[in-house]
Amino acid sequence: MAKQKKTQIPGQKKRAPRSLEFYREDYTAWLEERGYTKGTIKGYSAGVGIFIELMRRRNLAVGDLNAGRVDSLKKALERQCPANGAGNYRFAVNRFIDYLGETGVMAPTKASKYDETAKGRLLADYDAYLRRHR
Repeated sequence: MAKQKKTQIPGQKKRAPRSLEFYREDYTAWLEERGYTKGTIKGYSAGVGIFIELMRRRNLAVGDLNAGRVDSLKKALERQCPANGAGNYRFAVNRFIDYLGETGVMAPTKASKYDETAKGRLLADYDAYLRRHR
């Protein structure tokens, strides 16, 4: 039998799967490299910690993530978080998913986080601005 070759997204480095805690620690270093403040890094790390705990409860590895699972986990995260902190955790998880895609751990996802209203388009534009200038 011939082995099937796994396809890789051009320009991405392939990394071996590691523990979820490794990714959390590497993520904080990734945020530091991009100039995030210590307070933001601490908050994002906490949000990702809850996200990772949800992954553990569902017996998911990083390699099991796809857009649908990420959306499902984000909804579960928002139900679990206090109402005033849900947005911060959502941003933390979005950056974590960006990190996983940028480092080649998973394929980048295009999660539907903004609707097509004027407010949704404004938020999408602002998010794009922040990504370019961080």
